[in-house]
Amino acid sequence: KLGQLFDKYKDPDGDMIGIDGTIKLCQDMDVSPEDVVLLAIAYECKCPGVGEFTREGWVAGLQSLKCGLKRALPSLRQRLLTDNDYFRTVYLATFNFAKAPDSRVLPLDMALDYQRLLIPPALGSRGALASHSPPGFKAEHFEWWAEFLTEKSGMKAMTKDVWNNFIDFIKQIDAGFLTHDLDAAWPSVIDDFVEFAKQRAISG
Repeated sequence: KLGQLFDKYKDPDGDMIGIDGTIKLCQDMDVSPEDVVLLAIAYECKCPGVGEFTREGWVAGLQSLKCGLKRALPSLRQRLLTDNDYFRTVYLATFNFAKAPDSRVLPLDMALDYQRLLIPPALGSRGALASHSPPGFKAEHFEWWAEFLTEKSGMKAMTKDVWNNFIDFIKQIDAGFLTHDLDAAWPSVIDDFVEFAKQRAISG
């Protein structure tokens, strides 16, 4: 049955679901192609790239959900945004899934788009990124991060090191950015962002 469902969406000239099939799948599930839950599905199905499903990954992933894909969406979304370990697993996997196969970095605009999908909804006291220093990092602060990287940092792409470390930084920082340890082994761009954010916090 799962194989028949795969056949419904796969490309006509190959044995893989591509972008067109993924869009049709989203339409049939009544879910936006930009819904964060699709990143959890991509992880569960071991998608090799954006909007791509292999038959083997599709069958194994849907079997692991233990119910129909559409029915699994609400619980999968909730787990992603509230379970710290699962969020971390999907977040780290997203970097590898989103980057080009022969690249070690993500273009900055793409990296921020994926972070914006994942991070703001997972903030808050009950979120997967609940702060160790409440009230901690807020959605507004993510926009400061995006502004800093886009306009001040000179970065054109995000490395895996910055991507991975950023969610650890989010969990330990306070709302005034005063608890950041400059002597710890953070990527330098995070240290630079803290100085930017401190000034922004003071100026309101």
